[in-house]
Amino acid sequence: MNRKILALLLAIFILTGLAFSAVPYLNSLKPANLVKGKIKLRVDLRKMPVDSIKIFSWQGYKVFVVKHASSQNVFLMPYQKGIYQLPDPDWARAVVACEKFRADLNGFSCVDKKLSNSWRARAQWGIDGKARNKKTPAMPDMQTAPYKIFGSYIVISSEYKKMVTATSE
Repeated sequence: MNRKILALLLAIFILTGLAFSAVPYLNSLKPANLVKGKIKLRVDLRKMPVDSIKIFSWQGYKVFVVKHASSQNVFLMPYQKGIYQLPDPDWARAVVACEKFRADLNGFSCVDKKLSNSWRARAQWGIDGKARNKKTPAMPDMQTAPYKIFGSYIVISSEYKKMVTATSE
């Protein structure tokens, strides 16, 4: 009887030790935050028609690439768990949830019926990323993505420059 108990305790001890030692090993297989920060998004402008918008996901943001005949813009909007996050006046926090966001050649706007009319009226930007509503408290312009152009590609990467609003460039 004592041998069975000792064998059972030994098996439990060994399995517990294996489980505890497996956690750091399995965590080491995930990409590090340093590697995640270097992930780049490449967008081929040749595949986009003139006067169009394409939307991509990148590092907790929705990226809006706007292509015109002679220029392009790239904007960011925080996006977590399927919900857009509207900004406070200086983009320090993006905390107001917007479940339905529209992006077209008329501009960008939150069209979520769950938000109050005042928030929906404020959460509007032109196609150039400039806030349409400048009433107090003012809505900030959209954030410009950190990007560079390489040939016909726009490459978005956090290593290029700090994210800024459309007016601070």
